[in-house]
Amino acid sequence: MPPIPTPARSQSAMKPTPLHTASVFAAALLLASSILIRAEEPPTKPFIQEAGGWRSLEQAGHLSAHNAQIRFDAGRPVLEATANTTAQLELTSPEGFFDAGGFTRLVAELKNEGATEVKYELRLDNEGATDTAKTAYYFGWITPGQTKKAIALFPYKKEDLNSYPDLKVFLPMKGLPGGMLFEEHNINPGKIQKIKLTIFPAGQTVKIALGPVYASHPPVPALLTGNKFFPFIDAYGQSIHETWPGKVTSDEDLKAATREEEQDLAQNPGPDNRSKYGGWTKGPKLAAAGYFRAEKYDGKWWLVDPEGYLFWSSGPTCVGFGGADTTLKNREYFFTGLPEADSPLARYYAKDGTVFMYTQANLYRKYGSDWETPFAETTQRRLQSWGMNTLANWSNPRMTAMRRHPYVMAVDFKCDTVTWRHFPDVFSPTFRKNLRAAFQTRAESFNDPWCIGYFVQNELKFSGPQKFMEDVCMDPAASPCKVEWVKDLERSLHGISKFNNLAGTHFTSWNALLANTSAIKLDQLSNEAEAFYKKMCTTYFSICKEEQKRVAPHQLYLGCRFLQNVSAVPVTIAAQFCDVVSYNIYEYCVTARTVEKIDKPFIIGEFHFGALDRGMFGPGCRWAGDQQDRAGLYRDYVTGALQNPYCVGAHWFQYNSQAFTGRDPDGENYQVGLLDITGNPYPELREAIRKTSYGMYETRMGAPANASN
Repeated sequence: MPPIPTPARSQSAMKPTPLHTASVFAAALLLASSILIRAEEPPTKPFIQEAGGWRSLEQAGHLSAHNAQIRFDAGRPVLEATANTTAQLELTSPEGFFDAGGFTRLVAELKNEGATEVKYELRLDNEGATDTAKTAYYFGWITPGQTKKAIALFPYKKEDLNSYPDLKVFLPMKGLPGGMLFEEHNINPGKIQKIKLTIFPAGQTVKIALGPVYASHPPVPALLTGNKFFPFIDAYGQSIHETWPGKVTSDEDLKAATREEEQDLAQNPGPDNRSKYGGWTKGPKLAAAGYFRAEKYDGKWWLVDPEGYLFWSSGPTCVGFGGADTTLKNREYFFTGLPEADSPLARYYAKDGTVFMYTQANLYRKYGSDWETPFAETTQRRLQSWGMNTLANWSNPRMTAMRRHPYVMAVDFKCDTVTWRHFPDVFSPTFRKNLRAAFQTRAESFNDPWCIGYFVQNELKFSGPQKFMEDVCMDPAASPCKVEWVKDLERSLHGISKFNNLAGTHFTSWNALLANTSAIKLDQLSNEAEAFYKKMCTTYFSICKEEQKRVAPHQLYLGCRFLQNVSAVPVTIAAQFCDVVSYNIYEYCVTARTVEKIDKPFIIGEFHFGALDRGMFGPGCRWAGDQQDRAGLYRDYVTGALQNPYCVGAHWFQYNSQAFTGRDPDGENYQVGLLDITGNPYPELREAIRKTSYGMYETRMGAPANASN
């Protein structure tokens, strides 16, 4: 998930002319129950009410418990489990399934009547669900005495917008006002067969009471149907229609937050067991090489800092001065409070006034006209105070040049010819040439002891061997990759007739195959396809390593940041060339992840969790119910990574917030920043980072070693 570059400031920034009042939208959405809901209340569809509903379900066998007891209190079931027990409550519908179609989330109201914090999982299953298909699951935490809404979100497909045409005005935003999210569709909310609540082991007896369960938030919000929605963005880039803890209502709020954070940073200067580079001074000290390296110690892989201290890399990506640049063009009526042309903030219009940069404008309000200097200093102090030690991918050169935290460097480039899904044609002479030129743009980092290493490209799409080569068969005749493939076939098959027999084709020559652009099935040529695919992967990773080590021999080659579900072949080959293999892993747990069971270290280039309780429409690639859950998910994810003997770091995506109305130009509007759009940290996540980071080295040292040691 690469960031979008911050646009240059317009030299003639002008406030855009507002459009006329928004068009009238469709009539109000009616529930099946025909109950009128106040405009400010999201409509719901109840499945279970407290009065009598739970008891009758239990008597009919639709409510059951495993490793726990159910007692009833005023009509509510209370799930009771003994200490250190995994317990589960399972709910089914008398109608065969719960129909939450036409809504964007399912809510189960919970109350913790015990004396200990409880971690739970809310899981929804369609018929035939497995752990990875036809299911949705969400983790949360609930403290003693707390009443909480456990929330499960439903993904939608873009084509579902055809049923809600009024929402198309918000595209390309990834998350829409009513709660519609565009992600991989893994569950049918209209046919939820089971609702499961799992309680994870706690040190004391657990008592969780259940209240109503219902579907909530139809895709079209009531304010939109009532034509009262626009404008919906205030002067600070926040939602007008919602409020939340920490919402900014004035410039004085920004300044007050700055004073409060200054006190927080002074009281929490950071852990006292860190070296100059963020290594562990109270742990074992190895040989000092003057640069970062990867080394196995006591059965676990580590990075080692230039002074010889064990190092585990933790930090955010995109540490810089932007993030919330959003498009105004053709949707000026979304916004209110945009600066006039003669305002000092008008400098934060870009692209001839069609984009506004809310991050920079809010930091100007917060720190004054020379805001970049105090913001950069505060950023470095924040990371130190929070216990983080790395400026991760795509961080601003001004931040890395401060040499206060080690950093990784992104190297990206385009090859003049490509193959499957824009994969660079590694057999093209421009591949090495363009890669070499891209490295030269990073010359300031060559052999810098603060530079950990280089990620070359990001989230390349690796198909399987047969699919890749079938696509190559349709490439133009001049494709260097296709030319190389046909040469290899000629050497291995010794004649076009054998290829024809195996592929069911009728080519008269190898040149005819080269000229072909039609689909060819390679089922009977899978060995040849795999051999060439491996050759292609080997060529890719070997050249990347050669070009990096040619100019920066002391830095680590960190690979291409594989997508989390990449197939085994490219990973196995990458492990032969990378010093550390990299993945972007948007999951809930990475404790058991390995590099294809190879004794090789890996680093996580991206992960995050987001929620919808602080004014944002999009929760990101992995979802939390609220900020409390977001903090818990961070703690669990990083703790699991620390306990993984192969993992040497995990980087959060991203530092600054994305725009509420979507970043320019792709519309991502995820609640995934460590800071909100006004430049203030999310306090729950900040405290989870501190609690995890301050003891991260002790956590890792105390984790079990891998079996190969």
